Amino acid sequence: MKRLFDISLAAAVGFAAAPAWQEFAAPVTVREVALVEVVDGDTYDVAETIRHRVRLANADTWESRRVRRSSGDRTVSDEELAKGKRAKEQVEAKLRAAGRLLLVSRPRDGGTWERDNFGRVLGEVKADGADVGAWLKANGHTRTP
Repeated sequence: MKRLFDISLAAAVGFAAAPAWQEFAAPVTVREVALVEVVDGDTYDVAETIRHRVRLANADTWESRRVRRSSGDRTVSDEELAKGKRAKEQVEAKLRAAGRLLLVSRPRDGGTWERDNFGRVLGEVKADGADVGAWLKANGHTRTP
């Protein structure tokens, strides 16, 4: 299932030459992945040869559950929690209905994927060619438009 595409092929299937979250023109990898689990509206577990936790680099949704950190509970209002659960439900339906999911990411030093402070792969997810982050924004599921 692991497939690497060069950027010219990625552009041919509807991707911009460089995702908006990139600060400079850098090579990107595009991999076909399978959905394992939707953790949150902007965080998914996907698999190619192994399982990866992915955080959307181009969207930030509300939390869908109360998160306990070592520093204590993160304050999440009931309204925010309801918005997060709606975002998770809606994006899960979209991703499960998609015939093809692609993960677009930027490699870091040594060819590994760019990751956030929690070790999640940062990237964009495309569902049948449509940008999931842009879809979340267009449907009011993100903290900022």
